[in-house]
Amino acid sequence: MQSSGLIRKIDDLGRIVLPAEIRRVLGLRTHDSLDITHDGECIVLRKHEATCVLCGQTGSMVPFNDRLVCKNCLQKVKEA
Repeated sequence: MQSSGLIRKIDDLGRIVLPAEIRRVLGLRTHDSLDITHDGECIVLRKHEATCVLCGQTGSMVPFNDRLVCKNCLQKVKEA
């Protein structure tokens, strides 16, 4: 992996600022969620995709009892 030349410091609360250029290229907006993992010595940030807690599908989610479910599963719960 090649360095982008963009360097940021970690503040006293452990935060960093993602440069606007990177946010723009990746389509990240304010309040988007990121999955944070590590691979060896690398920190990996990925845009979080909401998934249904019942079937694992991604896409349009509906809140149900403080969880996200897809519309298909919500319909099945209503029919049960």
